[in-house]
Amino acid sequence: MWQFRSNRGIFNAMNPILINIGLAAAPSVLIIAYVYRKDRGAKEPRLLVFYAFVLGFFAVIPALALELAFSEIGNRFAGVPYMLFRAFVVAALVEEGVKLGVVRLFLYNKKAFDEVSDGMLYTITASLGFAFFENVLYS
Repeated sequence: MWQFRSNRGIFNAMNPILINIGLAAAPSVLIIAYVYRKDRGAKEPRLLVFYAFVLGFFAVIPALALELAFSEIGNRFAGVPYMLFRAFVVAALVEEGVKLGVVRLFLYNKKAFDEVSDGMLYTITASLGFAFFENVLYS
């Protein structure tokens, strides 16, 4: 394993990777905790909230596949229409649609999903799972 020297001695190369993952997760975890605490209705099962986070994390896979497919269509445009297509169809519509889709397919019919605010909690959580993946990817 790689080793680096620092003022504090030798540390493992895995530590910077774990630090990056922790820093990528921190905003998502803090926002989910905040939204979960603000839920004034019946509290959602934490396992189901975690499930929404995991679904959002793995929603990157179908979003990537759809974005690649739509990018091929967008290649027919040039200039500003191309940029608008990439921004509003490829990025926004596909990513947000996939996040909403995982909540609708996997969480909407759960017994605990019984209030309007539950929809906000689960979609926010799925979106933050998606954002966590992107943060790790960019770190």
